[in-house]
Amino acid sequence: MARPLWQTLVDVIEAVSPEPASCVRVTKVSMDIPIAVEVRETSTGLVFLADVPAWRWPTDFDPKRGRLKVECREGGGS
Repeated sequence: MARPLWQTLVDVIEAVSPEPASCVRVTKVSMDIPIAVEVRETSTGLVFLADVPAWRWPTDFDPKRGRLKVECREGGGS
């Protein structure tokens, strides 16, 4: 696990969104996914690293998993 949390979220959302040339317009994406999170100290401060599990079935060697619930909506006026 080495990706920053923001990068994991962007990659997952891009993976479930249709291509821009598609006739379908996605205005809301909701996810509830298993995730392993780690906090590391870097020269610039603390960084949250997170990734979806590599395997469906966890082993005793894998970090404990949590759940991440995310909802992204298209911005705009009221």
